[in-house]
Amino acid sequence: MADSEILARVKTAFEEKRSRADSEKRRRIRSVYDKYPKIEEIENEFSRLGMENVRRIAAEPDKAAEYNAELKQKFNELEAMKSELLKDYGIPENYREPRYECGICSDTGYKPNGKRCCCFEQAIIDEAFGSTEHIALLEKEKFRAFRLDYYPDENENGKNPREAAKNAAGRAKKLCDNFDNETKGLIFIGNPGLGKSFLSNCVEGALRRQGKTVLSVRAVKLFRLMEDYKFGREEDDEKLYYVYNADLLIIDDLGTENDNQMNSSFFDEILNERIHLGKKTVISTNYSLEELQKKYSTRFISRLAEYFIISVLYGEDIRYQKVM
Repeated sequence: MADSEILARVKTAFEEKRSRADSEKRRRIRSVYDKYPKIEEIENEFSRLGMENVRRIAAEPDKAAEYNAELKQKFNELEAMKSELLKDYGIPENYREPRYECGICSDTGYKPNGKRCCCFEQAIIDEAFGSTEHIALLEKEKFRAFRLDYYPDENENGKNPREAAKNAAGRAKKLCDNFDNETKGLIFIGNPGLGKSFLSNCVEGALRRQGKTVLSVRAVKLFRLMEDYKFGREEDDEKLYYVYNADLLIIDDLGTENDNQMNSSFFDEILNERIHLGKKTVISTNYSLEELQKKYSTRFISRLAEYFIISVLYGEDIRYQKVM
């Protein structure tokens, strides 16, 4: 999908959101008027008094100040009456205002300064990379749902999986709570089914709710995209832009991509640029540090230690535990 197609789809979606909000506003107002005719009478009286005041001033311009003062007094009396009725009926004062999803851009996609709103940028990321299944998971996989009881207190190697999981979750929560001031990303290491992707989703959901842009992508897809750019098979600059510029990049299943020097170079390039831009990255992998060192390089491991907080998860596959 080309840049223009992604943008067109996102713009259409935002236009539809605004249209839905405006339609809902009209239905809400009509419902209030049908149930409580007195409120509609007061609203109509505002309009009638306003038009009458215009005619009076047109006929006697020299009395404009006097007539405006009278109008203001009548408006204040009507406002007091309406507020009392709304309070008695349990209707919010702002019932006539449209309820947009984004309070920053009012679902236009653009802030007052003309720049793209974070919600619009996130919509572009989701259109280019996302899936409805993944986005739906973010509503379920939150920090409060992360259960430590799936991790034993001790395993056969003398490790404490529960303590390791608790520390990993704490580090992830700390990144979200202090995102703008944190200097390091996170890497979750461990066998499949130990909660690495769950914690990554917890971070993604929390930061999305803060208005940060998050790109979550599997390593295989990310490096295929980079390869397509290199060989001219991909011309979608929007995708490449967010690989480097999303507030948070989440790379899932690092190590599952093809084992070649090109992918290692791509990974270095992505990390270097994001570090330079002050952007943070979260990585999950089934590979141990020793395996990562063999697959990539000693330099790669040293960079992880410098720019990431490493959490190693232990225990038994949680998905297996759930079906037992």
